[in-house]
Amino acid sequence: MNRGQQYTFLISEADIVGNKGAVAMTLRIINELDRRYKGSQFIVTTKFPTEARQLIKTSSYNIQLLPDNDQAFDLPLVKLWIWWLFKKIHINQKSLLKNNVLKAYDSADLIISTSGVSFIDDFGFIKIYHFTKYLQIPLLLGKKTIKFTQSIGPFRSLYNRCMARLTLPFLDCIIARGNHTVNSLSKIGIKNNVVNLPDIVFTLPPEYSKPAKEIVSKIKSSNIIGFCPNIVCKRLDTKNVYIESLVQLAKNVLNKYPDSSILLIPHTITEKHMGKNDDLEICKQIADQIGRPDRVFVENTILYTPNEIKWLIAQCSFFVGSRFHALVAALSSAVPCLAIGWELKYEELMDWVQIENNVLYYWNLTPEIAITMFTELYQKRKQIKQELEKKLPIIRQLALSAFDIIEELLLEKD
Repeated sequence: MNRGQQYTFLISEADIVGNKGAVAMTLRIINELDRRYKGSQFIVTTKFPTEARQLIKTSSYNIQLLPDNDQAFDLPLVKLWIWWLFKKIHINQKSLLKNNVLKAYDSADLIISTSGVSFIDDFGFIKIYHFTKYLQIPLLLGKKTIKFTQSIGPFRSLYNRCMARLTLPFLDCIIARGNHTVNSLSKIGIKNNVVNLPDIVFTLPPEYSKPAKEIVSKIKSSNIIGFCPNIVCKRLDTKNVYIESLVQLAKNVLNKYPDSSILLIPHTITEKHMGKNDDLEICKQIADQIGRPDRVFVENTILYTPNEIKWLIAQCSFFVGSRFHALVAALSSAVPCLAIGWELKYEELMDWVQIENNVLYYWNLTPEIAITMFTELYQKRKQIKQELEKKLPIIRQLALSAFDIIEELLLEKD
């Protein structure tokens, strides 16, 4: 048993600003590891160090930020490969390791990759390379490395398949968060280091906040239907039906259920200088097109913690979501859902609660299909809620078992 000891954990690919799902994963991992190994140090990579410092400045955890700007890890990786090749011929060029990135990795007892989704064909050459570099560094340094609850594959792309085979088999553990990932990895011969567990955000506790309470109080209806759109779906939707389907679905809900109100809850909001991955604007666009300000509300959640957003989502009687971790927040609060997604990870999520038919994809979406599916699920919402309440204790326990794997890896290291 190694609990009570202090360790250094490096958490890579942690987009800890803007995307509340990424924040939820990172902070939940830190929270649980600090509970088990009090006083441990956490090194967290971030592309936005200024904003990340503001996010964690009130934290009681020992967190060090490792800036990950556009080519910050590329030159260190080149130096590391040169060092590794020299080492193979028994020449130890330690001077090549005098780099902040390499020093940070080398100081860690365990590397935790938290990219959420990785090695997906659609990401293309450059993005898949970036996923590998976060793994190449610890592998070349001989560090214990775990991929934490992720969706990976399929591997139709030769490049994606090759890069996966060159890195993933050598990790100490890959925690898949669903059967699609397990099957995709198995098809390219990666089986021995794969474990299938629910996403860790299932264990995130909700947290009351004054702004969340205020928006709920402002809504006169007790029947709140939550909507969480995703700008990724809008970008990928070449038929331009995604936004229109959400608008028509919301109008249908308001007409068919006079006691209902719509609450649009953006789960990813970024400042303008931090990129274009922002759902708040499409929430406003949808609200404007619905045109019922008395029954349609948009909450700016930029200052919300993931825990506070989860509390807000938990106030809904039903949830229509396109953000993966917003759906996790709903399901783990026993709120019935309709998922409208862009990738197989949505099916993986619904598999855990055995409602895999609750998923639509942007490529086969129409207003009529969205309305029909919503109506069917909404009529069964009480039954779905009861079933969720039964399953959730087991799912949470399974999700927490990821930390037992970490404990085993730390014991091996010691």
